[in-house]
Amino acid sequence: MCNDEFFEGNAIAISECDNGCQTYVHMDRNGAIEQVRRSCLQPEDEMTGNCVSEENKAFSAKRCTCNYNLCNTGAPVYTAASYALLFLMAAHVLQVLNRV
Repeated sequence: MCNDEFFEGNAIAISECDNGCQTYVHMDRNGAIEQVRRSCLQPEDEMTGNCVSEENKAFSAKRCTCNYNLCNTGAPVYTAASYALLFLMAAHVLQVLNRV
C-alpha cells in the first residue's frame, strides 16, 4: 500500500516544483486510507492552497495543493487553515472555561 504508514521520507528524492505541490489521499468506503500520492502540480492544474474533497459510493478522496517549501511531505494532510481553526476553537473553549 502507498500510504503514510509505509512512507519513508528519507528514501525519496526531493523535487523543486515550479507550479506548487499536491497531495492526493484516496480512502475506501470506511475511511481507511488506500493510497497517498505526492507530486508537483502541472501547469494546467489550479493551485488553490487548500483541500478539496470528493465522495461517491465506492470511495472518497482529498486533494490538497500548496506552494511553500516541502508543503506536501509525509506529515499528515493538514492545511494552515486547519491549524488556525483548531487554535481558535481551543481559545474559545478556554474563554468559556474561565467564565465558569
